[in-house]
Amino acid sequence: MKDGRVVRALGHGIVTGRRVVDGFARRYQLSLLEGHGRDVYIGPNCSMTWGSVRLGNSVYIGPGCVLQSAHGRIEIGDHVMLG
Repeated sequence: MKDGRVVRALGHGIVTGRRVVDGFARRYQLSLLEGHGRDVYIGPNCSMTWGSVRLGNSVYIGPGCVLQSAHGRIEIGDHVMLG
């Protein structure tokens, strides 16, 4: 009985720790962008020229999406879903 509680507590700690790490990673990604609006989601394994990307409000960029610009800026407006 005690083992089950320990395993549940350990699992809860792992899930909570993962959420904290994901939150920091998300804030770090957003800080690299030139600008962004509210409700922006960037999936894992995305590749961007971070400093030249501006995102509007309610933007979803799916996992593995690539946004690259050799010259100029990439601007994505409001209510856009990529990937």
